[in-house]
Amino acid sequence: MAIVSAANRDWAAVARSARLATELADRFGLKGFAGAARIQQGRALLATGSAEDGIRSCRHGYEDSVRFNGRFWSTGYAADAAESLIHAGLPDIADEFLTLAEATQRETEERHQTARVVLLRGDVARLNGDKPTAELLYQEAIVVAKTQGARLFELCAAMKWVQCSERVDLGNDRSLEALRIACARMPDDCDFPDLVDARASLKLDEGCGERAS
Repeated sequence: MAIVSAANRDWAAVARSARLATELADRFGLKGFAGAARIQQGRALLATGSAEDGIRSCRHGYEDSVRFNGRFWSTGYAADAAESLIHAGLPDIADEFLTLAEATQRETEERHQTARVVLLRGDVARLNGDKPTAELLYQEAIVVAKTQGARLFELCAAMKWVQCSERVDLGNDRSLEALRIACARMPDDCDFPDLVDARASLKLDEGCGERAS
């Protein structure tokens, strides 16, 4: 529930779900799961302005998760933390978690978050003022997301490429075309905030037109 609430940017719900999950995991001695829940608690703290506590919770949660559960799913936990740190304006600490995710990808077969990690690398570059690198990383993230069938990550990468490119004539811009394609791949009844934002950018109130084949 915490992950779904985070996707919907409902951080009060994330905090409640993560707190309950932590309590249950602690009660039954599921230390790895308690670590994962603490990462979500950290994300909620970061989103509500408690940066120091949020960083501490994410770090401790990640360490406990990997210590007791191993590196399976650890790229997802690291990406969760990095994403919230980026939103909090903390690219250096986000880089710390992305480096952990990239190390796991190099050293194991854990690959399910590859597109997201590349996307978040673009966010870090953009936050650090390196827009050319950010644009290249967003383009790479789109390619990887298509390969992995990760539609939401493809959409997010395209949206951020549009935001980063700042073209005057968006009608001929490759980034906007990528966004149109990514938006068209999404279900018509999907109402995740990222898709709502994308549709607003395209000025389409009732969907994104004909689906991409």
